[in-house]
Amino acid sequence: MYLLLLLKQLVLLLCIGAFSTLNGSSMKSEANADILTMSQILVTDANVTPKSVTQTLKPYRKSTVNIGMCGKQIWVAIPPSALKNLPQNTILYLSSPLMERVTIYKSSGNSNYTLVKKYDYFKRDHSSPYIHFKVDKASPASGYLLHIEPLAMPVDFAIKAASKKDFETKSLHYIVENVALLGFILALALYSFFIFFFTGDKSYIYYSFYLFFLVWHQITYVGITALFVPYSFVLFDSQVTNLKIGLIILASILYAIHFLKVQKGSLVYKLYLAYFVLVIATVAVAATIGLNADLIVVIAMFYVLFNFTAGVLSYRRGVKEARLFIAGFGVVALCYIAAILDALGFISVIEAKPNIVLYATALEALILSIAFADRYMILQKE
Repeated sequence: MYLLLLLKQLVLLLCIGAFSTLNGSSMKSEANADILTMSQILVTDANVTPKSVTQTLKPYRKSTVNIGMCGKQIWVAIPPSALKNLPQNTILYLSSPLMERVTIYKSSGNSNYTLVKKYDYFKRDHSSPYIHFKVDKASPASGYLLHIEPLAMPVDFAIKAASKKDFETKSLHYIVENVALLGFILALALYSFFIFFFTGDKSYIYYSFYLFFLVWHQITYVGITALFVPYSFVLFDSQVTNLKIGLIILASILYAIHFLKVQKGSLVYKLYLAYFVLVIATVAVAATIGLNADLIVVIAMFYVLFNFTAGVLSYRRGVKEARLFIAGFGVVALCYIAAILDALGFISVIEAKPNIVLYATALEALILSIAFADRYMILQKE
């Protein structure tokens, strides 16, 4: 019966993945041209005006912009030549759902700029996860100037084109896909929570907390928070990135210690405690002096590597249930590291798949559900 339930969960996860694949392949009218490679950009700390920025823009040859969490402003000038082959009613959109403040101007030559739209992540003045605007084909000589102001979120985006119908379909599918993934993970979190009351095994409750905290972090990362959550929470959420990442690590530490049966006084146990104290101290200092999330993100990357190593060591020590811990956490560890390196600006992965961590977490939760059953059967034999 238990295996049948897990099989049903796996089928559901595969269905969500298939839905995502169909969503990506349905964008038939999306332009193949890389808008950014035909544009000019400027990354700066200075406050400049649209008129003055045109003198310092430089040609760009990449299809994505990824500056991590450095907080610098970005100006992107899209020339008329990049738009001339686009069909009527084309929508241009920024592929990242994490853009906090974006101002869009239409240029008509001679440094004349007209405000088209001003997006603010905190004011919920958009109905799609993606910031977008319609190309004015009635003015073929017009280009566009985008001013992107990141605050706390990492910046990794491309500029893409799609018909209005395809864009609306993509936006809807993206929301449905992520809500389904979040629901899947929350269901497994609640399952672990209830199992704790029946077994008294603390591994279940800590893993449940880990999933809850991760969902809290990820609903922001995939752009759901800004669309559906009350403004007061959106504002609060934007200010506690360090806290959210810290809570994920702390819950993961407690879960790993109990599930892997880490012996008190051992080197692995002491390292877990060291990470625990380090995370608490980092979150406290960040809240006091206003640090961005760079430091906690680096700590998270090293913790991911350590946690996986601890699983391997536990298995070699004879903890049989650690085998599925290694498999489950190994899957999500790769995605965590990719997401962390992306947030630091070293690679560009999240732009193409913003919810990659959600998929990895869902698969991890499914594998660890089997691990819990495996653990229970081993305990029964003992």
